[in-house]
Amino acid sequence: MIESAKDFLPVIWGLLTFETLHSSSLATKVMKTKGLYIQESMGFLCLFLGLVLTSLVPNAASAQQDPQSSTFFQTPLPFNPAYAGLEQRLNARSVSRLQWVGWGGAPQTQMITIDTPVFFEFGGAGLTLVQDNIGARTQTSVMFSGATHIPLTDRIRLSVGLSGGWRYQSLDFRGLLVEDASDEVYNGVYQEWSPNFGAGTFLTTQKSYFGVSVPNILMESLGDSTSISSYQRHFYAMAGHRQKVNVALSIQYNGLFKVTPNAPPALDLNMLAMWMDSFGLGATWRMAESMGLMFKVKFSDGLSAIYVAELPFNRLRTQNLGSHELGVAWNIQYKDQITMHPRFF
Repeated sequence: MIESAKDFLPVIWGLLTFETLHSSSLATKVMKTKGLYIQESMGFLCLFLGLVLTSLVPNAASAQQDPQSSTFFQTPLPFNPAYAGLEQRLNARSVSRLQWVGWGGAPQTQMITIDTPVFFEFGGAGLTLVQDNIGARTQTSVMFSGATHIPLTDRIRLSVGLSGGWRYQSLDFRGLLVEDASDEVYNGVYQEWSPNFGAGTFLTTQKSYFGVSVPNILMESLGDSTSISSYQRHFYAMAGHRQKVNVALSIQYNGLFKVTPNAPPALDLNMLAMWMDSFGLGATWRMAESMGLMFKVKFSDGLSAIYVAELPFNRLRTQNLGSHELGVAWNIQYKDQITMHPRFF
């Protein structure tokens, strides 16, 4: 049911993408490109996706948070399956994040993604591996992504994606200090494999991008009927814009907004200035939590690395050595392939 303003966001996105498709001169006609036909009915698919996402908003729940990343703009696939194949080249990305260093049981996250275009560049396929450890909980997920890329004009492309896979969760309380050691809950290991799937849309132009998604739609509980741990849906909106200042300097702005039922909203903003498309310096800010600096180096056309160091400005600022994140991006451009998109990521 729709009970608040935020519940209308998926519907609004579906209506906007449908209207964009309907008004586009390329989308209102049946298109033939390399033998592949694209019809106006894709607009109804986007509208349907928005309505589905709205119907999935739960009324009440206790929220367990997804792993977070400050380099989401370089590795978007874990947050939005519609990104698969969108850059029209083979991409491999890795992210390693150590949060609140020096604090026992603090979150540690590793992400690996691979994606590639398929079907004459009008589709994409991807694989996402994520492992997240925090305290007594370990979570590992394996997700396969597929996306359809719809050219609206020669400069605008809409991607609609789905993902599916498995998530492994484990809770081991045996190493914790507890008040009542006789409680059987704290004397065992709880583990479970469960299926899940996600959905998202991604709109790109030559200078900007915008996407909305729900990476994991199914809600899960770990444990018996008392639900020792429960996972809730996370709704994401991601956007970015690249501005070319002069021949040597460009500035990229990125934002990631997350809504989880019964949890405060989360907002990440960052800015990255690139010099000669080889060296980058920027800043990042996470709402009510931290701020930091980021450094990016492009070693070649196919290899780059980014490092982020953050310090909390909330009450945790004196209890840890900050958070640190390292991301590596590797890609291969296919032969005889024409690139239609800018390299935001």
